Parts: sequence; C-alpha cells; structure tokens
Amino acid sequence: MSERSTIAATSSSDTTDSPIRSRFPVVLVLAVAGSLFGVVQLAILGQWVFSDRFYAYPTGADAVPGWDLAWTRTWEVISVVGSVAFVVWMSRRYKTDATVKTIAIIVGAWMLTAWQDPGVNLTRPVFSYSSAFLNMGTWDQQVPGWPHRAGGNPQPILFWIATYLLFVPLVMLNTQAIMGWVRRRFPTLRIAALAAILFVVMAVQDILIEELWLWQGLYRYVRVPENFSIFTGTILQMPLYEVLFWGGGMTALVGLLFVFRQSDGTMALDKGIERVPAKYRTPVRVLALGGLLNIAFLLFNFGYNVNNHFADVNLSPEQAPSYVTNDMCGLAANPPCV
Repeated sequence: MSERSTIAATSSSDTTDSPIRSRFPVVLVLAVAGSLFGVVQLAILGQWVFSDRFYAYPTGADAVPGWDLAWTRTWEVISVVGSVAFVVWMSRRYKTDATVKTIAIIVGAWMLTAWQDPGVNLTRPVFSYSSAFLNMGTWDQQVPGWPHRAGGNPQPILFWIATYLLFVPLVMLNTQAIMGWVRRRFPTLRIAALAAILFVVMAVQDILIEELWLWQGLYRYVRVPENFSIFTGTILQMPLYEVLFWGGGMTALVGLLFVFRQSDGTMALDKGIERVPAKYRTPVRVLALGGLLNIAFLLFNFGYNVNNHFADVNLSPEQAPSYVTNDMCGLAANPPCV
C-alpha cells in the first residue's frame, strides 16, 4: 500500500451481512437521503433567486474601513483564482489519482449542504458576514420554519463558494499531511488515538483560520457566551461550541473519512458501492456523503441554536457596525427580537 496516498484504515470484510443490509447498503440509503436534500436545496435556492429578497444588502450607515474593504476584496480574488486553479488541478489528476477523486467527491457533497448555511441564526442571531462582500442577500426566509425577521446574514457569494470548493479541501489535504507525519513518528498509535489527534488538529486549524478572518473583518460572532468563548468582548470573540461543532465536528467527520480511507480512495461510507454499476458509483458516493453531511449539519445547527440562548456577551455598536449587523434584530444598536 502506497504511503503517498493516505493513511489507510485496515478492515476485514464482513461475509455475514443480514438480508436487509445486503439489499440496502448504507451507501445507497444515504444516497437517497442526499438526493432528497438536493431537491430541498434546489427548491430553496430557486425560490430565493426569484424572490424580492434577492438583492445586495447595503453596508448601511457606517462606512467600511479601508483595510476591512481591502481584505474583503483580496479574499474574493483569492476565492475566484484559487477555486479555478484548484478545479483545473483536480480535473487534470481526477482519473489517475485516487486522492484527487475523493477530494472531488467531498467538494460535491459539501455543496449539497449550502441551504443550511444560515441555520446558526435560526432562533437567535449570533453570526454575520460583512455586507461589504459581493452578496445577493440570503435565502434564510425560504428555509421552512424560518421566522420572519428584519435583516439577515448576507451570504458572500464568491467567498462562500470557495469555502467548500477550495478552503475545506485544502484543510483536508493539510490534515492528511499532518496525520501522515504523526503516523510515521508514532507508528504504534492505534486508530482511536489517531482519531483523537485528528479531532484536535481540526479544531486548532479552525481557530487559527477563523481568528485570521475575524481580525481581517470578514465576519463577526456578534454574540457569544461569556464563560464558553475566547477573546470575549473583542472583535475576535468566538464561541467554543463553534470550535467543537464545526472544527471538531463537521470537518472532523469528513477528515476521519478522508484520512482513514482505503488506498483506492473509497471511504468507510462507501461499503457496498461495488453493487452499483461502475458509471454510477461516483454520483452515488457524492449523494451518500451529501446525505451524511446534511444530517450532521442538522445536528450541528440544532446544537448551535441551543447554545445560542446562553450567549450573553454582545459586541458594541462600534465593534459591530451596520455592515456587520445587517439590520438583524437584537444585535448592537438594532431593535430587540420579538
């Protein structure tokens, strides 16, 4: 087995599958779920595009500082150029490199979760991007069950696409490199210990990346719990449940599947994929991982919204100006939510 491609998890084949498992392998069940989530996403985004909320959110009364605007435009350029370059790189190596094919599957699966992005603000607004980004508002009002409130968290179109098309895959490749070094340095470590290390690696990367973006003014955690956050009361404040649920949760889940995949690129989730005709296997793998990620995202948003009600430290109007609060209720100088 080539050490270049991955840290492969060894597993024995199970020849005693029950009749139900034999007929309905998990990969197919999750692929059906992924298909349904895909239909939901198309409906939500389609309604948004043709709604009266499909417009660029203005920055409001407060002027965007020059440096914040410069960082915003810089990241938009990085998002476009980097994403195009990454797609070209993947397309050239897709058929010959199992690692690249797996990364492409992860990218496709992440894209199926887009409709859930606004979900962290469902019950109580706590997070917002800068409306200085190129944006066309948000689709939150099209999500079933979303309360009708003023304002919203504008989705930064170019930066958002690059998050799943470029930034998450790069984090996966970096994590693979780190875990490869750990495996070589400590060859006796068992899978459980490696998984724990991967959790920490993902969480630390999340903190470092997000703190950089917070410092550059790309977004704000405008409300956090005093006793469960870092840099509380400053523009760098960040709730620790973000680190646990996103860095150590969502991305760690994908990291585990990616890092501990087989040498041919298949992941633990893909068991039973051999029963699918070869030409359909890649779409089924994308849909299956998309189904799993959507379920995980629902749990992520549920946990986030529960903890949001314990967020008791608000940024001041000076720390969270109009281009950050975007008229959302209860933030800075905006009217309280009713």
